Amino acid sequence: MLKFLKENKRLVQKICATFVFPILLGLTGSIIFLSAGWNLLTQTYSIGTAIFTQKSVSLDQVSFNINNKEVYRPDIGTVFATLRIPELGIEKEVIHGDSPTELRKGVGHYAGSTLPGEGGNCVFDGHRDTVFKKLKDAKKGQTIFVDTDWGTYEYKIKSTRITTPDDTTVLEPTDFEKLTIYTCYPFEYIGSAPERFIIEAKFVKVHDN
Repeated sequence: MLKFLKENKRLVQKICATFVFPILLGLTGSIIFLSAGWNLLTQTYSIGTAIFTQKSVSLDQVSFNINNKEVYRPDIGTVFATLRIPELGIEKEVIHGDSPTELRKGVGHYAGSTLPGEGGNCVFDGHRDTVFKKLKDAKKGQTIFVDTDWGTYEYKIKSTRITTPDDTTVLEPTDFEKLTIYTCYPFEYIGSAPERFIIEAKFVKVHDN
């Protein structure tokens, strides 16, 4: 066999150049493509389910009075608000629900949390490389507005922090109005980001429409 290879070196090289190398390159490309696709898939899955698999807040009421207006809890997939952070140039629709389907459309509202004005912890989440790409410049004191049919709710950023995907304190209910915003971190990370970026904003006031 070795004798044959030595005597037919040019033939072997030609065969390698014609068949073997292209096959190896094709396999390498396929592995890279599948790896990138898997990272994107796991990133989409993780932001929608990482901590939101925890037990939901008990929200039994279908309708209630907020800001002297009768409000009905939105259906999953329904746009019910607009999130605005003027200092960051952010203005995005908010969809009730935070599955991958809702997060592809805009900012998701964790359905197990309260609505703006309901008097509890309202939780928004979204992708760091799309709707929340500019959140990397968020700072304490910046103003956040949430426009709804029952009023415009003004919040002020109280703090930002980095945490782990299993940090369930993000979902903890409160007996006072607040807004929590959640996305993956670091913002420039390639693939499924290992940490989470949290904004906690205190309620300032409501503006009538």
